[in-house]
Amino acid sequence: MLFGEEQVQSVETISAFLWKDEVVAQTKALSIIESVISGSKFPHCSLISGRSGSAPLMVALTIAQNLFCKNGPVACGACSACYKVGELIHPDLHFSFPLFGAGEISTDHYGNFKKAVKDNPWMNVQNWLAVSDKENKQANITAKEARSIIDRLYLKPFESDKNVLILWLPEFLGKESNILLKLLEEPPGHAYIILVTEDINALLPTVLSRAQRFNLLPIHEDDLTIALVKKTNIPQAEAFGIAISVEGNLS
Repeated sequence: MLFGEEQVQSVETISAFLWKDEVVAQTKALSIIESVISGSKFPHCSLISGRSGSAPLMVALTIAQNLFCKNGPVACGACSACYKVGELIHPDLHFSFPLFGAGEISTDHYGNFKKAVKDNPWMNVQNWLAVSDKENKQANITAKEARSIIDRLYLKPFESDKNVLILWLPEFLGKESNILLKLLEEPPGHAYIILVTEDINALLPTVLSRAQRFNLLPIHEDDLTIALVKKTNIPQAEAFGIAISVEGNLS
């Protein structure tokens, strides 16, 4: 028992990776989100909407880190929950994402997905297709996956008092969204669903009406230039040229 307690204490003192530190130029959105969480009013079904490369997935992971933090309402970066969300190993943090076959479910591909996110948290669906060696396949979120989402969110939380599911790219649900409508409207009291879209126009109105929306702005070229210099150490003039050419898409 003492050994177990020592293990927990050692994790508690680790400096956790904070997802918000990797987010570029979304200060306003993060401030609004943190304010809502601080007021204990964060919706059980939310929608993070931002174009590819504007960090919607990292914003969703920041929300999860805030919700799970033991010293919250904003992630402290020092507790075991912050550490586990930073490493994508928290047992009550679930994911759903596009796959490539009718019988596929996300839980069978967690390893590849989590590695892909840690390697490139700015990734878009094309990056995910390349990582999965499925460039010539049609990605979708199937009826089987939608039912798996329901099953996971009705599970009792394992380690915390809540389950959080990040549904990355719900635009790939299509008509299968109908399977989730009841869940989106009335999630279990312990469950939080965070939809992360790069194409809000592809979502059904019935999905949009059930989620509280948080919009991300495209990244300005000046902010993108600073981020590129910091991440790659390339000359500022070269970084600015890249920033102009990619039009705010850091992925």
